[in-house]
Amino acid sequence: MLRYPRRRRTVSRPAMGLLLTATILFASGCAQMRSWLEGAPKPSVGLKGVKIQDLSLKDLTLLFDVEIQNPYRVALPLLDVGYRLDSAGSSLLQGTAPLQGTIPASGRRVVGIPATIRFADILKTGRGIRPGAVVPYDAMLGLGVRAPGVGKMTLPIRKKGEFPIPTVPKVELRGIRWDNLSWREAAGTIDFYVQNTNDFPVDIKGLDYALSIAGSKVGRVGLKSGAKIDKGRGAALSMPIRFSTIDLGAAFLDILGKKDAAYSLDGAMDVATPYGKLNMPFVRSGKTTLLGK
Repeated sequence: MLRYPRRRRTVSRPAMGLLLTATILFASGCAQMRSWLEGAPKPSVGLKGVKIQDLSLKDLTLLFDVEIQNPYRVALPLLDVGYRLDSAGSSLLQGTAPLQGTIPASGRRVVGIPATIRFADILKTGRGIRPGAVVPYDAMLGLGVRAPGVGKMTLPIRKKGEFPIPTVPKVELRGIRWDNLSWREAAGTIDFYVQNTNDFPVDIKGLDYALSIAGSKVGRVGLKSGAKIDKGRGAALSMPIRFSTIDLGAAFLDILGKKDAAYSLDGAMDVATPYGKLNMPFVRSGKTTLLGK
């Protein structure tokens, strides 16, 4: 059988020219597109401020007010935000949260981004952080937006600051001084000492407690004006008490038959701090003599 040699297919010069021209145009178009994207205006972001939105003995929420400027003639959709908080070079928390809404065309908008810090998680890290401490932080945020013709774009933000881990001041009840103790009424003064165990000053605005003597509730007591206490310092406070002994009935007779009686205060302390207001509940107890002056 005779075999004929295969003919090699060749590209004609006109076709080669067309292919070369198309390749050059495509490369030129890509270069122009890249050049346009590099030179096109991009969204900008700035931090307007950071504040503690919510503060309790369990956690706090930092609110980052971020202003985003949209240079495009179409609305800029928000996608998500990635966040990370470091302290002394170690990560305290990190995560990603979705964002909703858009930035208006050729406009700007301030977006509030919350970050909740749970004190129990921070204290478990074993980095020497204790209740009452002020913790420095380094926050890094990345806002995800969908830019036209580009896709997802991340806008970085960085902010350094500090947050507290508040703890209840130590309260020592020093007793009750009775000014009047009769079959109808009891009146006196409760003395106690408050020690501020936080690394920041506290301003005690008020006290509201339910008083019990020998297991019997005798009423509520309160303090309208308090004291400012610097970190590591203490202050002696007192508040008046008055209640009807008739309401106690036989329980009061039983109390009078004893040399002293146990008492307890169950309530809350309203405290102002440099980081916000706090309501601190606690229970304290002790013994008092039931003899008037």
